[in-house]
Amino acid sequence: EFFHNKIKLKKYIPLISFKVYKQGYDRGKILSVGSFLSLLTEKFDRLFVYTFMGSSSAGLYGTMYQFGSLMLVLQNSISRAWIPYIKELENQKNKVKKAIFFTSLFYIIVSIVIATLAVIYVFNFLPNEYHDYWLIIYIISVSYAIDGILKLLNGIFILNEQYNLYTRLNIISAITNIILVIIFYPLIGLYGIALSTFFSFLFPLLYIHKSNHYEK
Repeated sequence: EFFHNKIKLKKYIPLISFKVYKQGYDRGKILSVGSFLSLLTEKFDRLFVYTFMGSSSAGLYGTMYQFGSLMLVLQNSISRAWIPYIKELENQKNKVKKAIFFTSLFYIIVSIVIATLAVIYVFNFLPNEYHDYWLIIYIISVSYAIDGILKLLNGIFILNEQYNLYTRLNIISAITNIILVIIFYPLIGLYGIALSTFFSFLFPLLYIHKSNHYEK
């Protein structure tokens, strides 16, 4: 019995490779850093408001943000189906580019529609103190449309095992958000914090365009 089990064990030993586990750990480490930075980008603005601007401002900003982030629900659902879809389009770059273009256009249009409906709701059902901050809804909604476009490209980078690029983009996003919140907050208050979120998603997209990473 022992001899028989030993033969079976030898059969599976070649499948156990330290190198494979190390590669998996290295990839996971890079991706986890990127995911943490992505979370920081999305949370830092609200954390800053709650910590430094008091409960009244936190309530105003949080409410406007929630309306704007409805776009996040839509783009997250599309992002889940994106990688399986582009796997089917492997070596069909023109089709992938068209899919990115039309999905991006869809995101921008829908984000504006969602924000408009939310603003109508705010003016009809929320107290007057919220009315002065309606533009934040548009800023956040369009920000998440841009974030959705970034996720389309990040899906391609991950599929192509460009994990360092994925993390680099999240570093740019997180640093941009933190720096601009500190700069914009004293100048234009809650609107400055919302704009920091917008630019934190826009700058990585501009970086991809300028460096032609997608073309590579």
